[in-house]
Amino acid sequence: MSKEQKIYEKKRKVSEKQNKNKRIFLSDESNREKLRLEKKRKFDKILEKSEKEPKKHCSFGNNSKEATNQVSNINKLSSNNDSNISNNKDSSMLKVYKNNDNPDSRNNIQEVFLTKNNKEQKNQNFNNEMSRVIYLGRIPHGFYESEMKSYFKQFGTVTRIKLSRNRKTGKSKHYAFIEFESAKVAKTVAKTMNNYLLFGHILKCSIIPQNKVHKSMFDGSNKKFKPIPWSKITKKRHEEPKTTEQWIKLQKKNDNRLKKKMLLLKKLKIDYEYQKIK
Repeated sequence: MSKEQKIYEKKRKVSEKQNKNKRIFLSDESNREKLRLEKKRKFDKILEKSEKEPKKHCSFGNNSKEATNQVSNINKLSSNNDSNISNNKDSSMLKVYKNNDNPDSRNNIQEVFLTKNNKEQKNQNFNNEMSRVIYLGRIPHGFYESEMKSYFKQFGTVTRIKLSRNRKTGKSKHYAFIEFESAKVAKTVAKTMNNYLLFGHILKCSIIPQNKVHKSMFDGSNKKFKPIPWSKITKKRHEEPKTTEQWIKLQKKNDNRLKKKMLLLKKLKIDYEYQKIK
């Protein structure tokens, strides 16, 4: 026999012995009565504990005076804190029922305002819901302002588009900010266009909260970007005809530069003489 079979047989024998002992114990009527009494004692102890514990919902009972006194105390507290609450923007409303026996009755409700300092998460969720601006990342080459406007019109009206570009070259940095007329449209676009494959690029789209939307985000939006041709400007400035004064300055600079080079050559023991070009 294997070890598992031996263990199984031992357990079976132990369980059979326990069942026999229970049958013998319950055969006597006196033993049955003892079990019943023990169960009753346990049940009575549980009831006593539940009565001693404080109740979660305070009940005013039949005395209406107690209810009116407690409601008046709440009014005093709310009137004293009105000045602090008006200055504080983060205030929450707490509803107090006059009759706690029937809390579902909405006619007997009193509103008490309480201040809260930790509400950053709620404000962020609210801003995410009401925001109309979208971030679009990993934009492929060729998908520019005009193409974006014609594509995103199918969802709703587009108010502003800002594709970030390099100032020198004018090439796109592959991310943009798009503003829609309604917040619902922005939500649908963020859901549908996130991880969307376009020209071999997986787009990343998300809603920007209103706290992070600043004024300079859409500077130069809805306008064709024209990069400044710095190379052409420098070429034109270099090839312009120069005056006599400018030529004299250039010659002096050149002479000073050549003198420094000749001194270096002498230190290195190299005999070389520079002949000026007339």
